[in-house]
Amino acid sequence: MTIVCVAVNVRVYALFDYIVPSEIDTAVSLIGRRVRVPLGTRQTVGIVMECKKYSAVPITKLKKILETYDDMPPLPTATLNLIRFCAEYYHCPVGIAAAAAVPTFFRRPSVCRLPMGYRLTEKIIALPPHRKKALHVCEWLQDNGCQTAAAIGAATDAGTSLLSRLVKEGFLERGIHWPLPPLGTADTPPTLTSAQARVLAAAQVNGWNTPQLLFGDTGSGKTEVYMQLAAKALDAGGQILILAPEIHLTPQMEENFRSRFPTCRLCILHSGLADGERAHRWLMALSGQADIVLGTRLAVFTPLPRLKLIVVDEEHDESYKQDEGLPFSARDLAVWRAKHEKAALVCGSATPSLESYENTRSGRYQLLRLDARVHKADIHVALTPEEGTLFHGMSQPFLVALGEALNTGGQALIFINRRGYAPTLVCGQCRWTAFCESCETNMTLHRREGRLLCHRCGAARQMPLRCEGCGNRLTAAGSGTQRIEEALTRRFALPVLRLDSDSLSRRDSFAQQREAIAKGKAPLLVGTQIVAKGHNFPHLSFIGILNADSGLSSADFRAEERLLMLLRQVIGRGTRNPAGCRVLIQTCQTEHPFYKDLLADNLESCWKRLLTERKRAQLPPYAHIAVLRASATTEKHVCNFLDNAVIAARAITSSPVIVYDPVPAPVAKAAGRWRWQLATQSVSRPALHQFLSAWIENLPAAGAVRWHLDIDPAAI
Repeated sequence: MTIVCVAVNVRVYALFDYIVPSEIDTAVSLIGRRVRVPLGTRQTVGIVMECKKYSAVPITKLKKILETYDDMPPLPTATLNLIRFCAEYYHCPVGIAAAAAVPTFFRRPSVCRLPMGYRLTEKIIALPPHRKKALHVCEWLQDNGCQTAAAIGAATDAGTSLLSRLVKEGFLERGIHWPLPPLGTADTPPTLTSAQARVLAAAQVNGWNTPQLLFGDTGSGKTEVYMQLAAKALDAGGQILILAPEIHLTPQMEENFRSRFPTCRLCILHSGLADGERAHRWLMALSGQADIVLGTRLAVFTPLPRLKLIVVDEEHDESYKQDEGLPFSARDLAVWRAKHEKAALVCGSATPSLESYENTRSGRYQLLRLDARVHKADIHVALTPEEGTLFHGMSQPFLVALGEALNTGGQALIFINRRGYAPTLVCGQCRWTAFCESCETNMTLHRREGRLLCHRCGAARQMPLRCEGCGNRLTAAGSGTQRIEEALTRRFALPVLRLDSDSLSRRDSFAQQREAIAKGKAPLLVGTQIVAKGHNFPHLSFIGILNADSGLSSADFRAEERLLMLLRQVIGRGTRNPAGCRVLIQTCQTEHPFYKDLLADNLESCWKRLLTERKRAQLPPYAHIAVLRASATTEKHVCNFLDNAVIAARAITSSPVIVYDPVPAPVAKAAGRWRWQLATQSVSRPALHQFLSAWIENLPAAGAVRWHLDIDPAAI
């Protein structure tokens, strides 16, 4: 009797044991396969993680596997090990980690219908010369790879009966239809700069060495280094995994790699794809057909049997950290995966995270430094005057500098990291504000659409014309991208191109707008952080930054680091213009050390100052943090749960871990649920994980409370 341990997508930390019925062929290994199993009163799909002969559960209580699916090859051992490590490190159920590792389609009890075709076997040389049509079919398939019966018939006039006969004779075999890339001429690589040549000479692409941090300013040529390293990996017969932090960054990266490697199969994987299309592309990677996989954070789990190189672009970006469902860091998993699959790893950024920078100082990472940028931006700060003298949040010096840039025919970008028209509506008489009752946060005014929108839960309502408290007129407080767009259109009588998640909801729209910007057809741009990363704006002569001080007032210990990364990324958009670019930051804190470091373009000085502060406070990267996050529909339930969790934590007295008191989350209520959190901290990573393992076993019954552990949180 064979017993298998199945990972099922439920919040249970153990694997589930099932009996393999006699009608299922156990000669074929079931490990890594997708199976349908009974779970309580329902049926679900899981992944077989291991086989064994005995179970701790009595045989009479074990249920049988209902079905095995052969539409997906078994997950390789390397992927199963990655799932186990992810579950262990992030203290989450293995079933949830396993579900994250496969596309949504394969989590359902349905069969994936793949496009099937015909391909050659090794017996083509045995065909006799008189079988001219059969030879014609085989020769055509030799040039075109696996093709559908319809494509073969159109090209060779062969019917399905001939194809079936060739399959029976062993000359052809059925296989998944993955069309070959269209033939094209590869772009000629540009002449390398001395800095790029030095980096490429030092970089390692033959197997695992140490993680490599490619640190280079915007415009210094990091993408070209990626492509040169990719060429070496492809020449060695390897596959490449490229991670980008956000979906909107993938089209430009895809364009670059397709132009350089037109004969390679490149797969894009992200949540914007339809389930079936994503499943097909994922299978293409698993089967070894894809040469390059470009995707967002979940793509780190993609099985690649010939993996040689992993590139993590914009490695500092917090989008690599998933907070809900399975809280994991794709960057950190990429480091573990590269080491255990003997692949090279390159993490690139113009503003590396403090953790990565400290790893280079301690020798855990190899530093690859691109110390020459194309052009340097001229950075200034402008003091924000009193509210009454502002024009929709913009000071007179700010507007004068912007006007001068536009009058000389330049292109300008106004950066304000707040979409919508205004953060809220306010009554000047009774101080009533538009409020989301589900989240207890202000609703943002989107005046063009005539509605108020909660950016937390998505709740929307019509924009009121009068105060709901006293009936007086309402005032739009603060500014967002829509208000700045409207004000600048009125002020300068020029078309303004707004770039935020509201205006860039469609990929083709964004591609068209990027083309217009690159050609200098859009003189005035207004955008949020969506424009800060990865985009080439070669004609920018002025960048104005509004509302930057809000990033310095956060209670989160990463706030200043986060603002530094964001502003340097924005400023980097202006380093590709040969004529230079002026950057003006409007601030109330001109003497803040942060702005002094920014003006001096001294990133390492800022890093060292922040690291000194972190070391004194025993914060990452000199300590390790885990946060227990809990939510419930009533505040009493969540507080009771966390109070009992504190008692359970402090009962584990042998562990050198600090357990703090529960506090409300930064967003204390969202979508009708109260959210609190409980932080734990230790200078020893092993001690913290040992404590967490013991703590989880002694947590109180959750009842109506939802909770999860967030290891190495991006924010507290």
